[in-house]
Amino acid sequence: MDSYPSFGLRGVKETTAPARRNKYKPEFKAKVAIEALNGDKSIAELAQIYGVHPAQISTWKKQLLDNGTSAFEAKGAKADDDSVDVDALEYSTDSLPPVPLIRLHALSAAMK
Repeated sequence: MDSYPSFGLRGVKETTAPARRNKYKPEFKAKVAIEALNGDKSIAELAQIYGVHPAQISTWKKQLLDNGTSAFEAKGAKADDDSVDVDALEYSTDSLPPVPLIRLHALSAAMK
């Protein structure tokens, strides 16, 4: 069998462990994005200082501009001031629009 430089000996591809994905804290993302918005340093300089790719800094900067304070919250995380006690909710059908009889018939048939 032939030997290929990129595949190592006997055509068997050498493998390495996959790189770990970096996870940055929201505070760090916000700090870097705010510094990028200030314009005191270029994105390339900030990338070198913080060890982050310039494209990542640009993404964080755009997220901060688009979403403001909620830009870097964890997905699925709820803000404390928006929490609702579901058990304490009162349900009222008075404010619901009327449902046509045909649809009611279809719903009742589907529930059987």
